[in-house]
Amino acid sequence: MGSNFSELSVFLRMDKKRIAKQARIAALPRQAFYWSLLSPVIFIVLLFFEAKFEFPGLGNTIKMAFELNDSPLLYGGAVCVFLFVLAVNVFFLALTKILPHK
Repeated sequence: MGSNFSELSVFLRMDKKRIAKQARIAALPRQAFYWSLLSPVIFIVLLFFEAKFEFPGLGNTIKMAFELNDSPLLYGGAVCVFLFVLAVNVFFLALTKILPHK
């Protein structure tokens, strides 16, 4: 056996780099699925972080709308958050279907 090939790669007639590339490609759909679950949580945490430390953004806008009883702004902010989270989920779930499966 040559030093350039492992036992598995000799059997498959591929070098180590190609096997690693195929393994990364095979793991992509699962990673996209995990990101579809994790990205809304990250976004909601960032909104709470904005509201807590009063950084300008959607979280602070929603907090001020709640404090001032401004229902249209509160509902509009909530709809924006919901639609963004939905769009991110749809993107990552569509990505899991598009990426090659093994």
